[in-house]
Amino acid sequence: MDDLDEDREEIMYYLDYYPLRRYYSYYYPVILPQVLREAIAMNKTSFILEKRRSFGDNEKYFHQFHALNQTIDNEDVNQFLWFLDNGYTGRYSLRDLEKALGNTEECFKLRSKKSPLGQSIRGFFQYLDFLDEFYVFLSECGDIDYKSTYWMYHSYWFTKIAERLHAPLNSFFEGVQNQLTKEYSVELLQSGFQVDPFREKYERILNEIVYSPDYKKYFETSFTKWKGNNTIRARRERL
Repeated sequence: MDDLDEDREEIMYYLDYYPLRRYYSYYYPVILPQVLREAIAMNKTSFILEKRRSFGDNEKYFHQFHALNQTIDNEDVNQFLWFLDNGYTGRYSLRDLEKALGNTEECFKLRSKKSPLGQSIRGFFQYLDFLDEFYVFLSECGDIDYKSTYWMYHSYWFTKIAERLHAPLNSFFEGVQNQLTKEYSVELLQSGFQVDPFREKYERILNEIVYSPDYKKYFETSFTKWKGNNTIRARRERL
């Protein structure tokens, strides 16, 4: 990061490479490379370094964020995300994953299978664990600018989940709750034992992290404001 200004030309060379630029702008639209390209094009990268230095804990959070991302860098999660992105592996697709999530008992059985569907289900459970840890991570990372940036890093997949798995996830968590209720005795439930926290926990995470537009709105508003301020400043400097 400290070499950002020094490496501007090299970074711009790759970000401006047409096939790559089309990839991150059109085929897999993610905003962070677009923002970095625009900041470099405007010759205004120093704000990134200034902000980084003003928050001493950010380096610690960045390393935590990197380590957290490593937990979902595996074949199981990649298979889950491949289906989520409308990919096919053999005869299996997102439709099969949706059906599996709608039948909780069957879903848990399929998780142990070696098929692409079983692999995607294992990836789905790992992704749920990731969301749980990411939720905690964001709650501990105090600066909203950094929070929204970390969120934007995963925003492509959050959007896919919101668009394609909202209803199947509702069915899955309802099925988990029903399954847990069956497994515990009536006496235990009557004594006040709760089976709801699992469902409530992940519904809260999904609503506040995955489905919520707040982080995206904040990031885009903040960057638009920054870009506007720097455009005005550049005009004044020319005058």
